[in-house]
Amino acid sequence: MRPYRPDHEGVSTRAGPFSMIHLMSTNRFRQIFEMKKRARLKDDDSWVELPTGIFTTDGIWFHTSEAALYEYAGEVIESVGVGRLLAQAGSWLKSAEAAAVLSLAISLLLVSPLSAVLITLVVFVGWEAIGPAVVFVPIVRLFSVLSTASFQGILYVLIMSWLASGGQLIAAGVGLSGFILFRWGIIRKVLEPLAERLSGTTQGAPGSDRVLRSLIVRYAISMRVTLSSTESFEKRIIEIWQRGKRNE
Repeated sequence: MRPYRPDHEGVSTRAGPFSMIHLMSTNRFRQIFEMKKRARLKDDDSWVELPTGIFTTDGIWFHTSEAALYEYAGEVIESVGVGRLLAQAGSWLKSAEAAAVLSLAISLLLVSPLSAVLITLVVFVGWEAIGPAVVFVPIVRLFSVLSTASFQGILYVLIMSWLASGGQLIAAGVGLSGFILFRWGIIRKVLEPLAERLSGTTQGAPGSDRVLRSLIVRYAISMRVTLSSTESFEKRIIEIWQRGKRNE
């Protein structure tokens, strides 16, 4: 049997393989630590990155990638986080429905059902047309509450019950129907092309990407940081969007 001899550095030659295993384990733990550190900013459960963009659990497509976001607004992403930005952009995307649903409920208490419907449609189309360009960070959280099914459900149960108890059954029926149509996204599908024509963005990036870009710009202004080329970022969005359309 070969006798044990320490090498010239005082380390056992037999310890070589074990040292390599220890080193590999250490490196692996470091990688895991870095991944967990990044996970503090990235909510893995709320979105996933695919070749055709980022898809969230809310069913919203953003035609970009995490790498492109870091390249465009690294300081903003490091401060706010990808998951939080996507969630806030999603809340703002739903703000037109939230504003319209709230408008319908209040209008039914004040005016006739027909007038309430007209007011609600104007609110929805107008908000949908200008919303992506006028993102306001301070009220994004407000719309994140107003757009939830629980808030809207409680609001409509109270108001529709009040209307029904007062004998205004037509108003209650209009309110209930409008609530369902907005929640199912039917009104958006019908009126979104009109809103896009009014905003002049029929040939540009989708609304989700415009909202995300506007939100990043708002954060950059408040943080006083400089963004990279907006033109390059938008070009990349269009490329991913068109790739997705070809794969449909």
